[in-house]
Amino acid sequence: MKSQTIQKPLAAIGMSLILLAMALPLSAQQVSKEQAFEKAKAFLGKTDNIGTEQRRTPRKAPALQLASSGDKIFIFNDVANG
Repeated sequence: MKSQTIQKPLAAIGMSLILLAMALPLSAQQVSKEQAFEKAKAFLGKTDNIGTEQRRTPRKAPALQLASSGDKIFIFNDVANG
């Protein structure tokens, strides 16, 4: 019963926040494809403070090798010199 009394105010607060967010004016500037491309190139071309000698390449997970359909699998029954 206590959880129902807590859920109602939380739902009202959540709904109020959603309505408030919907009412906020959002502004976006239209740009051409060329401007967006130049902006992206500038962003990707940035160098950070870490030098190349300090960077470590991420390690790859070891590949799991499974038998393919063409591989031959031999199974021996060695129970009691079977």
